[in-house]
Amino acid sequence: MRYNRFHAFFLAASFYLAGCSVLRCLLWRQFGEAHPGLSMLAAAAFVGLRMDLATAAWMFLPLVLWLVFLPERQFGSKPHRLLLAGGLCLYFPVQLFLFKADYEFFAEFNSRFNTVAVDYLIYPHEVFINIWDSYPIVRVALACLLGGALAAAGVRRLRLNFWRETPFQRRLVFLAAYLLCGSVLTRTVAMRDTRLSPQRVLNEIASNGNYSFMYAALTRDLDYPAFYLTLPKEEAFRRARRLIGQPGTVFESRPDSIQRAIRGTNPAKPLNVVILLIESFGSEFWG
Repeated sequence: MRYNRFHAFFLAASFYLAGCSVLRCLLWRQFGEAHPGLSMLAAAAFVGLRMDLATAAWMFLPLVLWLVFLPERQFGSKPHRLLLAGGLCLYFPVQLFLFKADYEFFAEFNSRFNTVAVDYLIYPHEVFINIWDSYPIVRVALACLLGGALAAAGVRRLRLNFWRETPFQRRLVFLAAYLLCGSVLTRTVAMRDTRLSPQRVLNEIASNGNYSFMYAALTRDLDYPAFYLTLPKEEAFRRARRLIGQPGTVFESRPDSIQRAIRGTNPAKPLNVVILLIESFGSEFWG
């Protein structure tokens, strides 16, 4: 093969894309709703592949830059060979673990990673203890290590030559093609593309876990009606006014407000009362 030094990239990217496709099939088989028709499934698969490719373009850019610009002398040295081989051996089990995490998050929320997953990382102490108590983390990690070892053994049996000299001009051509394809993919893919069906679960399956996680981290946007039962705004305010109304209450004239004045009927009794409301994510501040 012409670009021998890029075998590491092709292996890592192929493993990731194949894993995304297998995961998408498993999610549909396990959590898919009423059959939407072959055309809709094909559209979801096509959108999903574009999401996977766009995500891979960003994920593997540092590796590609490393492979392009590292001089031949350092690239073929024994320390670098050990570093690259060790990096691949570590990549396989870690990526398998992330696929498993994506599946379990979907099983819990019927969704790819979203702002809830972002909050998990912001408040790791409480969340990781809960995850440790709820899931067999050790067994999952060992299974991922075993799967990673099998993948590394399979790569070794391919007997690929990673170390044949690749002229710098060819490396630059590869980089230019990579950046061009990556730019086209990332600029033509957006989260709204996954909203292709009335079935929310199918839309989530068409998405990509890593892409949706970064989108949630950057925008803090959550499709609120998809996760929480909602009412029309006018009805919500009518119910709220009815619940908080009491003798002597005078609401503002605007229907979308619960601001009110309450006329007292008894003599005032100034009392020193302190009310503390504590949400679970704030427990680290209260002890």
